[in-house]
Amino acid sequence: MVEKLKGYEESSENNGTDNPWLKMVKEANRERADSMCEKVLGRDAEETARELQLLGLADGHREVVYDNPAAHKEMLEFAGFGVAEARHDEYDKNGRLISVTARLKNGEILTDRRHYIEKEPQLNFDKIAEYERNGFIDDQDRQTVNLIYRMVVGDVMNLSDETVKELREGAAGVKDKIVHAVNEQYKEALFHDDGQDRDGLRHFETEDGQKIVLLNGAPFKMLTHVRDAMVRSRGERGSSENQNFKTEWNTIKGDAAPHALSTSLISDEKLNLFMKGEIIFGFSELQGDAIVTMGAEDLGSYGGMSNRYGIRSSRYNEKLMSPDELLAKTGSRAEELGECYNEVVLDRFLPHSSEMIQPDFLIVFGKDESSITEAQAKCARDFDIPIYIIDDEKYGGLKTTMTPEAEKRALEIENTRANS
Repeated sequence: MVEKLKGYEESSENNGTDNPWLKMVKEANRERADSMCEKVLGRDAEETARELQLLGLADGHREVVYDNPAAHKEMLEFAGFGVAEARHDEYDKNGRLISVTARLKNGEILTDRRHYIEKEPQLNFDKIAEYERNGFIDDQDRQTVNLIYRMVVGDVMNLSDETVKELREGAAGVKDKIVHAVNEQYKEALFHDDGQDRDGLRHFETEDGQKIVLLNGAPFKMLTHVRDAMVRSRGERGSSENQNFKTEWNTIKGDAAPHALSTSLISDEKLNLFMKGEIIFGFSELQGDAIVTMGAEDLGSYGGMSNRYGIRSSRYNEKLMSPDELLAKTGSRAEELGECYNEVVLDRFLPHSSEMIQPDFLIVFGKDESSITEAQAKCARDFDIPIYIIDDEKYGGLKTTMTPEAEKRALEIENTRANS
């Protein structure tokens, strides 16, 4: 097992940086770290540390703290729901988002401020050992990770050209192995309907031939995407009455299209979403390594994905986890952040294709087919997909960050502007 490097056990909050000599040494290490990481991997030490965190190999390079959690929750609810007509983002000199201000359609101003705590990254030895036990990585990969970590903390002075080449190839290999292994975990864990009735699971068709799967006790895990969330202010959809849902879904095409598709993992033990919404798409048949990044809270994901893994989190909390680990951590900071859901970002496009992934089913929360609205029935017909009715009361109830009261107020704000 790799030994932890001495001198890097403490965070930057308490490592004596008030001492001028130690501060000078720290700055020299940072310059050396940036130089080596740029030379080997084409990115600075901060981005390299961030990638180690994404892969679960290290922790602690930065923490985002919200100065007013209540304001953060309100911003997420109302501005995120799309009732803002203007938004201004403020960044610090290092390009970090420190303030979001939005003007709502009824004239209200919301401001969400944050600051950052810098920490020395620490190797996650438990996760590295777990990856080795599960066959995700081997001994050579572990040595590669250790050397990259030493570069990040400025402990590598120089490398031969041959070592640089080997390390660059090794780093790419470790990343591909872990991303692929995590994707395989989700492919296996997600609910795959075999068409057979059993306890807590029933299949039937409505009079007009719509296939229904009723879940009222059977275990499941599903990736979900709420159509109404985060899109109202972007003009990405028309009305439910005259819009073809499948045409709408496939409208944005080409290399310039945004690749990030935000979803949340739910299960029979944790029905946590940003909002309930009317149209909720479900995904279970993932192709390739569709999962790009994830976090136990909202990621604040962004990016046009100029490369395969270009999507980033404005909150620096991205980390690949197994389905069970992600669900266990989901909602753990609900009181602090006002959020109860996770975010799993999928590549919106199929592997090596300009075609978009398609939802596998539509999700409706209720007891039976009487819960299905006209818009939901139309959406399922447009896609030719089954409707999964989840009896949320049987599973302990649906939890949402966007409460019915908040959603009602947001709609009132939206209608105020529309009717003015």
